Amino acid sequence: MARLSLLILIYGIIPAVQSVLYMMDLAFITVGSALNYTLSIFTYYWVFNHLLISVKIPRLQKFFPYDRMVGFHAISGIFLTISIYYHGAYKLFTGKQLEGSSIVLFFLWTVLLFLASIWIDTPFTKRIRKALFGKFENLKKVSYDLLKIIHTYLFIAFAFISFIHVNESDFLYTSYSFVNGYGTYFPLSVLAIVVYSRVRKLFLPVLQVVSVRNEVETLVLSLEPKGARRLRYRAGQFGYLRILKKGMKLEEHPFSFLSNPHEGKVMLGIKALGDFTTSLEKLKEGDTVKINGGFGNFIPNTEEPSNVLIGSGIGIVPILALLRNMKHDAPKGKVEAFLAVTQREELLFEEELKELEQSIKNLQIRTYVYKEDGILYTAELFKKEIEHPADAHYFLCSSPGVRVIVTEALYTLGIKSHQIHFEAFSY
Repeated sequence: MARLSLLILIYGIIPAVQSVLYMMDLAFITVGSALNYTLSIFTYYWVFNHLLISVKIPRLQKFFPYDRMVGFHAISGIFLTISIYYHGAYKLFTGKQLEGSSIVLFFLWTVLLFLASIWIDTPFTKRIRKALFGKFENLKKVSYDLLKIIHTYLFIAFAFISFIHVNESDFLYTSYSFVNGYGTYFPLSVLAIVVYSRVRKLFLPVLQVVSVRNEVETLVLSLEPKGARRLRYRAGQFGYLRILKKGMKLEEHPFSFLSNPHEGKVMLGIKALGDFTTSLEKLKEGDTVKINGGFGNFIPNTEEPSNVLIGSGIGIVPILALLRNMKHDAPKGKVEAFLAVTQREELLFEEELKELEQSIKNLQIRTYVYKEDGILYTAELFKKEIEHPADAHYFLCSSPGVRVIVTEALYTLGIKSHQIHFEAFSY
């Protein structure tokens, strides 16, 4: 609730108050100009809030949990698009001059939209990407990492020019001096945080590769700290991995921890899906990496009377970490785990899971191997296996397709949306 209140404050209340106070100082105003002023001020704050929630600093996730910001990022992007183009259209139709900064902002935003359409993975952008790749074959050769880097720095440039443009337009200044400072110093503070986040990465703990093990479609990367600095994370979280080996891509990518913080080594469970993940097989013992983490809030409250953990495919990785962590942090309430894989080799630590179930009083683990039992997640399965489904909190990690199937099944059983928690990486 506190996080929602914070988002409402910085995305809604503050820009709304600023808009009203600005227009109260105007002698004459039309509906079109009122909408223009309001959207412009909202856009200004949303740009910097957008930048703030994307900064990868673990302590900030207390306020802006990155795994919950993925959908919000897309929604706010749509709002920004409408506002920015309305501002340009309003000026053109009312005969007002477009400043040089406005033209640059329109150009940058158009480029950002184009990059998003060939980089960010949503049902809408998939259709655009398919159409673009059909017409321009060379786009397929542009690497994901390059698109990501360009998108990041273009947005920072967009935010900086927005600051200049709005200061030139006097939107931030009213006769109510108590609100003027926020409009100037908040964006500068955000830009300072962005710089800090970049510098901070230079001092992340270095980890050394112990082993790289390929378990069918899952790559298990084992690491140990090199030096005195230690990585801080919690079971169920993920971190952004960056390879320090010459000749390998330097851009960071998010992966779930397979280990728990009580272990001496750090383990990641990785599914080979793209160029970066498949290249990890080239890592050798002694190679070094950095991990920025931990991130995410895929962490059940062990004080709750009942928690149900549901994973499928590579999505079993954070659940395995949670289960292994229960050796050190035994749950007070009941925990039921559902782990589904296609073939048995994907079921990592199978023997250890049996031992955990026997040694932890309130834990029950069910495993399903589709090629052997043909069982899929359905409402009937959960109704049969879970004694009191309406009383539990559900933690789900899977592919987007399976997530839809499972959530629909849970809704059928009367489970409310606030009882369902899932992991969604923020790239």
